[in-house]
Amino acid sequence: MACCWRAILFPSAISATFIADPAQRQPWEIHVNARGERFLREDHPTHAYHEHALAKQPGQRFWVVYDNAMARQAPPFLLGMKPEQVRDAFAGDHPMFATAGDLNALAAKTGMDPRRLRHSVSTFNAAQESRSVDPFGREHRPLLLREAPYFAVRLSGWTVISFAGIAVDGRLRVLRTDGTPIPNLYAAGEALGAGATSGSGYTNGALVTPALAFGRWLGQRALQVEPGAAG
Repeated sequence: MACCWRAILFPSAISATFIADPAQRQPWEIHVNARGERFLREDHPTHAYHEHALAKQPGQRFWVVYDNAMARQAPPFLLGMKPEQVRDAFAGDHPMFATAGDLNALAAKTGMDPRRLRHSVSTFNAAQESRSVDPFGREHRPLLLREAPYFAVRLSGWTVISFAGIAVDGRLRVLRTDGTPIPNLYAAGEALGAGATSGSGYTNGALVTPALAFGRWLGQRALQVEPGAAG
């Protein structure tokens, strides 16, 4: 039976996709974690850097924080939401959109620590004003973040793969909890989990080649009799 993923009923649908790749859009805003702290160089060119930095944050969530000047001049960073939809989200009670006239009020709305949020913004601005190196080495800094009102959009990391999987030995035999192999039972491909072949990296499509290679190898071995295996 064929199934299209678009037909699946998700408990909470994805409202929009964040443009995280600086090659597609350079960041104007700052990114802060749930505590209000900057935690990465927003314009770093590699995906792995962003992914690993986000994985260390509480809930794998962060807030994109910007001001009125950036709202007017910066290109959109959310794919899938029209400008009027973004305005409605800020004007309504959307839990992932917040705006306020000052940083303390913005922190109160988002649950961030106001001292840490103010510090994140002030150090970002101070480095620009003094023309010194950004605390995280960021290079793209078109505007200061200081014109009220202020805005924050909460974003969450997500993945469609599992790093955990079925435990196997070097012959791809499925193992019991005591470490002994189950006769005539093998596993390959995504059943092994992404951690078995990709380590801690989020690499789209990286499970296809191992599935094909291991599947072919197991097919070849299926013509042979496993030593000690039941007939």
